[in-house]
Amino acid sequence: MSRFKRFTRSIISGYLLLGANVVYTFASVPLVLVYLSKKEIGLWGVVTQIVGYLVWIDLGMAGSISRILIDHKDRPEEGTYGSIYQDGRACARRSGVIIAIAGAVVCLGLPGCSMCGGLSASIPDSHRGTLWNSRAPFVGRMFNHVLQAHQRYDAINYSQVGGLVLNLGVMWLGFGKGWGLYSLLAGYSASTVFTTLFTLAAAIRLKLLPSGSGWGSANARTFGELFAYGRENSADNSTFSHLHAARC
Repeated sequence: MSRFKRFTRSIISGYLLLGANVVYTFASVPLVLVYLSKKEIGLWGVVTQIVGYLVWIDLGMAGSISRILIDHKDRPEEGTYGSIYQDGRACARRSGVIIAIAGAVVCLGLPGCSMCGGLSASIPDSHRGTLWNSRAPFVGRMFNHVLQAHQRYDAINYSQVGGLVLNLGVMWLGFGKGWGLYSLLAGYSASTVFTTLFTLAAAIRLKLLPSGSGWGSANARTFGELFAYGRENSADNSTFSHLHAARC
């Protein structure tokens, strides 16, 4: 596929995703307000913020994987492309384990504390299970990195559109069955599984994954390249954030 076609498809799918986000927001917010209490909405907001902070534990590795893959995607037979893929997958697994452990620690400690002063009462016992089960899964990100490296943003956008539709449908079904806060978790989980399988299928169909001798092997050199780029990228983002905060 030509670069122009990829660009056109990315633009069209991007607007489709934007529209899906608007529809999802306008449909989900009234559902949440109808079926959940103020305390439940506040609890989910706190959990969402905690998960957002935990994702930063990857130290910029997520951005470096797709960037370094771009440098080697046109020579997959050399094995470096496959080595970076395997190192990136290993990094994702390790980050997932660290995030799971950190999430477990937070989930054990947070219920006994008042929620940063936002709510006067501690988290009710009936909702502690919801908090425990709200750790975001850290799987399937490698397929996104591969698609990004080959400029197939259209496939990523379509996966997210489908994920939003499924999220809304499962959440609505859960509310109807009286699942309460677990409806939000079920919708998010279903969306995550769908987007992971969709991007995997897209990467296989487009033959973007390493094959044969091109798989290479995980090694210290490629890992060092990924880590160095991720560290520099994180430092640049941190410096920009501090400068922006100072100006404000």
